[in-house]
Formats: sequence, C-alpha cells, structure tokens
Amino acid sequence: MPHADGTVAARIQAALEQAAAQDRVDAAAHTTVAALCRRAGISRNTLYRYYPEALEKIRQLRRGADSKAIDQPTIERLRTELSSANAQVSHLVALVDHYFAAYQETRDLLAQRERELAEERRSRGSMPTALRR
Repeated sequence: MPHADGTVAARIQAALEQAAAQDRVDAAAHTTVAALCRRAGISRNTLYRYYPEALEKIRQLRRGADSKAIDQPTIERLRTELSSANAQVSHLVALVDHYFAAYQETRDLLAQRERELAEERRSRGSMPTALRR
C-alpha cells in the first residue's frame, strides 16, 4: 500500500515503531522485512539498498522478542537438560570405546585360534570334513 505522506525514512521509522509495539503486545510475533516493507509502502530492494540500518533495527526487535519469550526458569531447565545430555554422551562414548576394544580383542583371539587350528591340521595332515545332517 503506497503512502503519499512523509519521506521514505519517516515511513520506515513509523513502520518500525508499529512493529515494536506489536512485538511488545504479542511476544510470538516476529517482525519480518516483508511486513516492514508493506507497512512502509516500499520494496524490499529499496530497504536493503538504501536503509540497511532498518535491517539492524529489525534484528534488534527479534533479539528482544526472543529474549522475552524465554524466561529464566526455562533457561535453567534447558541448562540442566543440556548438562544431563552431556553426561549421557560421555557415558555412551565410554561404552562405545569399551565395546570396540572388546571387539578388537575378540577378533585378534579368533584370528589366533584360526592360526592354531590351521597349524594343528597341517601337523596332523588332516583336512576338514563336511558335516552330515
């Protein structure tokens, strides 16, 4: 919607103030570049090219809305969950290391056993026989 009143910079400023007021009312609302351009009656290309400071103000509005949306108890709960997840990952890594070492040891023992059996067969001159069912 084109605006005939005011300069482009004034229209952008008014649109930013309107977006900030809306963000204060509705914490879930995020100001977008497209919404700001519709409010100011300009194209996104104009905003990006000539008014980059407005983009920084949009980022600040978003950061402010994001910081308001997450309260301190939620942050503490998330930190506790992250700490618990890190501990679980440490335990999982230790288990994987343990099982990999056991796998390598078992593989080496089986290879050694195969060599011993082959040597025993050679010394006796016997060949493996097929099993009958």
